[in-house]
Amino acid sequence: MLRMNGIEAWISDENKKPFPVYGVQKDPEGGVISCWIPFEPGATFSIRWRDLDDMLDLDIGGFVSMDGCPYGGRLIRSKSYAPAVFSRIPTSPTLSRPLSFPLHSPNHQVRSPLGGTIVLDVHIVSSGETKIYEGLSDYAAKRLLCCSQAPILTSLLPSSSTEVASLGKLATFIFHYRTPNFLRAYGLAPVDLQPSSQQQPSPRVGDKRSATVMGSDDHDDDDIGQGYFYPGSIGYSPASSPTTPSPGHRPSHYSTPYRPRELLSAYTSTPLITNPLVSPLNFHQETRISKRARC
Repeated sequence: MLRMNGIEAWISDENKKPFPVYGVQKDPEGGVISCWIPFEPGATFSIRWRDLDDMLDLDIGGFVSMDGCPYGGRLIRSKSYAPAVFSRIPTSPTLSRPLSFPLHSPNHQVRSPLGGTIVLDVHIVSSGETKIYEGLSDYAAKRLLCCSQAPILTSLLPSSSTEVASLGKLATFIFHYRTPNFLRAYGLAPVDLQPSSQQQPSPRVGDKRSATVMGSDDHDDDDIGQGYFYPGSIGYSPASSPTTPSPGHRPSHYSTPYRPRELLSAYTSTPLITNPLVSPLNFHQETRISKRARC
């Protein structure tokens, strides 16, 4: 797992097991941290992050891009200790597909600085107006479900959208993904590194599930409660999420402030943005968030 300016981020497999990280490099001044992770072509995965410091009563949004393509992200409401989970890519206001690695090795993309990389930009944001979308008409739904996209799309669901504005960037996490053979060849990983699917045996009948250092993951799935957002916008977990602690509750591992004092003072002295909302990526485009409603 990687930590920068009070934000912890990691990538996990379909069993919610974090990928091992190698060759970690930090740039404290720029708020950037990078690493290398092994991957299997075509395997599904999820990107997770959480706030380790609740000294600011502000929302925190994470924006995800892969190989230079913006996919959207999630938002952590203030005073919420539940991690944000991004495991699905929105393909329309009401449809999505699982987040997965490409079916080929990214080695042919190495010449590009964005090839074979997953980037998570974390910003402090303010929330604005929420709008409700009716969803697709029955005719449009039938056309979509009859086309070639049907196998990778989920059910049609209504959604809502909330406008947000960036108050500033907290941290950038860069995950360079390569095959285990590549990482071993360049001395980034041990020679006994195994694919993630072979690192954990399949559960058998009667096996007991052990707790992890991160606590229970029963309620941190990227599904109905998490919501989607589109490239240039961000989704969030409602305050009523089952994993949100009761008011006043503060887990013991959140007892120490993680952000530099000068970083905290910079955000606490900044008034909320009242002018037209701007994009946290380029500060010139409008950004919205989309939340999927419960069936």
